[in-house]
Amino acid sequence: MAAGCALAAWYLSESKRFIYRQEMPPQFKLAAEISPRIAEFCRQRKVAGQTHWDVITIRQVLSECSPAEIQTEKDLQPIIVELLDARHILQYDTESRYSNLVINPELVEVRH
Repeated sequence: MAAGCALAAWYLSESKRFIYRQEMPPQFKLAAEISPRIAEFCRQRKVAGQTHWDVITIRQVLSECSPAEIQTEKDLQPIIVELLDARHILQYDTESRYSNLVINPELVEVRH
């Protein structure tokens, strides 16, 4: 009985998550999709021992981490704003030659 209740609760939570995701504005959905990809990209750089593993350029985000519907930096702007608000991105530097994003290191914990 307990196992059946646990299974039913899991299916209800999954359906709620699915419905909630369908009702979200597009920039929220895309931010939820891009954030784990950026974290994984930075995690791989950290494991490889690269310096500045927590910094990623906009060009790298567009080529390595973004879904097909995001093609330009202009398309990426509302998503960056959402990730900044959620503290997934700590800093957005547009002053340098390349636009850099500093990723929250808490999102990039190395898995053992």
